[in-house]
Amino acid sequence: IHHAMVVDAIKSMDLAAQSGTTQHSTTLTLAKLAADKQSCEAIIGADGVHHVVKAMQGHSGLTEVQENGSFLLLKLSDHYEYRTAIPSEEVVHVVLQMMRSHTSNGNLLENGCVLLSRFYKGNESTLLGADGVSLVIEAMRHDVFRVRLLKCACWLLGNLAYENGDCYKAIVAADGIPVVVSTMRHNMEHSKVQVEGCRALAMLAYERNEHVCHQIASGGLEVVMDAMECHKSNEDVQKYSCWVFQYVAESSSVNGIEIREKGGVRLIQRAQSSFPGLAWDAKSALRPLGLRG
Repeated sequence: IHHAMVVDAIKSMDLAAQSGTTQHSTTLTLAKLAADKQSCEAIIGADGVHHVVKAMQGHSGLTEVQENGSFLLLKLSDHYEYRTAIPSEEVVHVVLQMMRSHTSNGNLLENGCVLLSRFYKGNESTLLGADGVSLVIEAMRHDVFRVRLLKCACWLLGNLAYENGDCYKAIVAADGIPVVVSTMRHNMEHSKVQVEGCRALAMLAYERNEHVCHQIASGGLEVVMDAMECHKSNEDVQKYSCWVFQYVAESSSVNGIEIREKGGVRLIQRAQSSFPGLAWDAKSALRPLGLRG
């Protein structure tokens, strides 16, 4: 039954490609069907992703089509085994278009950031060419309390910074560092945001670039220390914070002095004693501060 409904919906999309009303109703039907795994298989098997992407491209100004289409793409990609069957480049293109056309719609910006975090790999040049890094950072600025958006955006920025030199430069140029710091400051109670925020700052500091690390030291050290205090029992927060301290201190002795003066040594040593698995991370963070772990 579901397979027949999927085929009928896709046929309707083809027959009335210019009708926003039809595209709205058919994308809604497919989005509802995607709650069922068998229907997901049917949608992918019938090349439904291509048809949905086409509907989103052709009706970029219709919020309902964008909401239904992006929700469907999320439901399909919730199943990890289906992701390789989804044309990632098409998805990245249409998601960036959606985010550019709906800069004040928090739901669409959140869907966009989640989808980009799932499909960015291999599409970094598309992201850069469409100013996708700036779109992600602007989405973070738009809604500083939307936890899922912020968590996925920080995770994405951290990966892009570490894996791609051009993306790293684009993040810095778009003021990504102060935005990540602001995100962490406004969501201190949310451990997942703190984990990904600390990780993003660590990945940005990894190159030990003095200018970048100075930016992190200027506003980020305090917020990283606050995260360590607020989430003492979260091993990932403690680990990525140690990485931030290590890389920032190694970039400049001045930064190392600042970390010591602000109480970083105590926090690193506490993490070391609380989590045996962080022995190496803590020792590496203490070394540029002139201490042996």
